[in-house]
Amino acid sequence: MTVPVLQVEGLTVALPRGGDRREAVSGVSFEIPQGQLVCLVGESGSGKSIIAHTVMGLTPRNIRATAGEVRVNGEALLHAAPRWLRELR
Repeated sequence: MTVPVLQVEGLTVALPRGGDRREAVSGVSFEIPQGQLVCLVGESGSGKSIIAHTVMGLTPRNIRATAGEVRVNGEALLHAAPRWLRELR
C-alpha cells in the first residue's frame, strides 16, 4: 500500500460573515499518493481555490479552516509554523 503524500480529511473552511454562505467548503476529504497528479474540478464558486489555498497555508486571515485535517507525509499543516510552511512550499 502506498503511503499518501497529501491527506485532506473532513476539511471545512469558513467564509467571513455577511457573505452568501457560511462555508466555502464542508467536509472535503481526499488523498494524493506519491507520484500521482490530481485535478480539482467543479463549478465556479465551488471551493476549488479555497481548498488549494488552505492546503498551502495561503488563505487570508478572515478565511479559516474550522474543521478537518491537512497532512503532508503525516505532518499536520493547518496549525504549522509559517516558516515551515514557506519551506514546504
